[in-house]
Amino acid sequence: MKLPVISWFYGGAYIFGAKDQFGPALPLYGGVGVVQQSGGNVIFVSSNYRVGAFGFLAGTTMEQEGLPNAGLYDQRAVLQWIQDNIGLVGGDKTQVSAWGESAGAGSIQFHLTQFGGTQDPLFSKAVILSSAFQTLFDRKGQLEQTFQNFTTLAGCAGQGVACLRAASADALDQANVKLNEAGPMGTFAVGPAADGTFARQLPALEFASGNYWKGIQSVIISHVSDEADLFVPPGVVTDEQFNTLLNATLPAYAVPAGIINAIDTRYPPVKASGSNYTLEHDRLRDYIGESSFQCNARFLTDAYDGKNYNIQYSVTPGLHASDLLTVFYDLNLDLNVFGHDVPFPLVPGFGSFAQAYQSYLVSHARSGDPNKYKKTLNIPSAITWPKPGSSTADDITSVLNAFDLGFSVITDSVTSEARCDFWRQAQAALTSAGGYAPPGSVVSSSLEGVDTGDNSSGNY
Repeated sequence: MKLPVISWFYGGAYIFGAKDQFGPALPLYGGVGVVQQSGGNVIFVSSNYRVGAFGFLAGTTMEQEGLPNAGLYDQRAVLQWIQDNIGLVGGDKTQVSAWGESAGAGSIQFHLTQFGGTQDPLFSKAVILSSAFQTLFDRKGQLEQTFQNFTTLAGCAGQGVACLRAASADALDQANVKLNEAGPMGTFAVGPAADGTFARQLPALEFASGNYWKGIQSVIISHVSDEADLFVPPGVVTDEQFNTLLNATLPAYAVPAGIINAIDTRYPPVKASGSNYTLEHDRLRDYIGESSFQCNARFLTDAYDGKNYNIQYSVTPGLHASDLLTVFYDLNLDLNVFGHDVPFPLVPGFGSFAQAYQSYLVSHARSGDPNKYKKTLNIPSAITWPKPGSSTADDITSVLNAFDLGFSVITDSVTSEARCDFWRQAQAALTSAGGYAPPGSVVSSSLEGVDTGDNSSGNY
């Protein structure tokens, strides 16, 4: 009997990470715990992909002389390797699950929408944990400027990709570090970006226009209860600093197009009359959380309605990536490796809880159903995980909640349609105002006060 396969893509904000990044003392990404949980009934594949400038430089020069989104092509090569070779070690190439967290999860969204959804992503199931990426789409503006900044840092100002290929590894490494250090705190210099080819436009817009891969059997969509808190820049404490951050991260044309004002209306300044914010931190947390994290879960839910299982990970402290130790829990894992540097308290009975949680994910990899092989005899037991209600509702219902005492079923208001439709329309407006929408796949925006012009595909 051939075994189902799990292909793991790590997180790291697209600028760092590796399949062995925690070292031999904490070999999470080796997948030992996952295979243990399956009783030896899955094959786990962990792989590297290029990150930082090496994997995600984009812009018009890269489109003409290089390869934008090289990190995504690396992942694609791994999935193709599985198709070509996994049968030699007893794997079933027709039962591949793509698992990813943060950047790895965001990458999976780009695979589901690659080439406008016309190319098989080479997996039939997915576990998408805290999908995250910045909205990078200004190919002739911001993305090109980032490329030019990198060439300058590497000693190749104005000389293009050919010079970078001839530069020393040390020069490129130093340029990569400096590029990532130069941006506003809470942002990252590079990541998966619209390139008109692999990523025609942002995944939310491909989902909205129906241009995504529909041959997915089943998908688990997860977010933690507080995705954004770790990414809120502590130095942004005034409305003016918030606006400075917006103007630094969005293209210049967002101001005359009215998109900056629309964001200000959605997240009203602390000083504004009637504002629901008293602290800039809370305003930023909502802005970052909804624009870069939580609404990705909503867009996936809408696209794969009827094929999805949704979960919120609320175990204390519920911060981004706090679910990783649970996902990769190993019966032989030495938690003392953390010493006194554990970033959060492990709840009593964590091992038993982790095995129950893990059993859902492994069951999904084996069968497409998280309930089929779930653990029901341990404490806490894995309860029946329902499919969520219709994605046409404002809040997503029948969502599994993993919390300190076990599991329950909740309604998820964090990914509400009211919150996320704003970002679907904002991304559409930003894309069309820049002229970057693929012809025939323009997503309209009706945000009040926003003018996207009349040439939505002029720069495509």
